[in-house]
Amino acid sequence: MRYWAAPHASSRCLLVEDQALIGMALEAYLEDAGYEVAGPFGTCAAALAALDTQPLQVAVVDYRLQDGCCLRLVRVLRARGIPFLVYSGLPRLLDLSSEFEGVPWLEKPTDRPELLKAVVMLLAASRRGADRDLIADQTPDETPAHSRPDQPSAPA
Repeated sequence: MRYWAAPHASSRCLLVEDQALIGMALEAYLEDAGYEVAGPFGTCAAALAALDTQPLQVAVVDYRLQDGCCLRLVRVLRARGIPFLVYSGLPRLLDLSSEFEGVPWLEKPTDRPELLKAVVMLLAASRRGADRDLIADQTPDETPAHSRPDQPSAPA
């Protein structure tokens, strides 16, 4: 079994879980792996309030919370570009909203190393995407001036 460590010690994880004992166990596990944990929060409302007060890099979200489905939270996470996974006692539903497309869905109970691996992979993919965007923003246009459509051709 491979141990998956947090890629950066400053990674902050939003933990949204309505069952107190599961939430506390996940919180301890993520902290032991080097993450800072915001939560556990048992409602969408509490998790949404936390999003407004602290920077977060990743989220672990239960599908069914004390105040209903996590869809409102998922929409905000997507809008803010925060990667997340669903950790639920329910199997992936066939009629899920499109906001869940491509989102990792882990069914409880899941081995803790498997959960941690999924979190690490989300963060790594997110950071690769951010690095790619940064590189694209900083890369000068290497198209020769004579090849650009807005520049007149050089005389032959």
